[in-house]
Amino acid sequence: YGQIFLALIKACGELKDMQAGQEIHELIASNGLLKGDLFLGSSLITMYAECGCISKGEEVFDSYSPVRDTVIWNALITAYVNCGFDANALACFEKMQVENTSPNDVTFLSILKACGLLGALEKGQEIYSLIETLGLLHADLIIGNAVMSMFIKCDYLLEAIYIFEKLPMHDVVSWTAVIGGYIGYGYNQEALEYFERMKLEGVSLNSVTF
Repeated sequence: YGQIFLALIKACGELKDMQAGQEIHELIASNGLLKGDLFLGSSLITMYAECGCISKGEEVFDSYSPVRDTVIWNALITAYVNCGFDANALACFEKMQVENTSPNDVTFLSILKACGLLGALEKGQEIYSLIETLGLLHADLIIGNAVMSMFIKCDYLLEAIYIFEKLPMHDVVSWTAVIGGYIGYGYNQEALEYFERMKLEGVSLNSVTF
């Protein structure tokens, strides 16, 4: 039944049908299926966030205390970011660390986004240091791009460029981020120079680049 309920919860979230989602939640709980199933719990948190009711997602998260893994922490952190509660996401990340739950790439992507939206440079630098310590910056281009984007949003273009040059490879997202960063600061000549470099590397352009 687990896979069926996961599919139904996902459908409710996509349709933003909170009433149906709550009914499924109650059915799962009444059958004792929720306890200990962190995937169902994570799906419910995501569904409630998509329905615009983050408080219900928080209730689901709290019901799993003290047995919580990275997946369910990620669900709440991502829910906060998607609902615009970026400060809550950072606070949640702090609690996650206090409980000694290891973050993963999904955690970092959400937290970096939150730091960028808040302009939380100091926290962003702290996250960046942790990512480097874990060796993720060079191993995961998506993480590298997210770090660059965070620094650009925090008005720290020089650090973003430094990271760009350190990355072992670049994709269209990497190039577009740094080009957009230069343009945002009025460095149009530098933006055009990076655009030429991008073409020389044979990276395909997209609508955002143009």
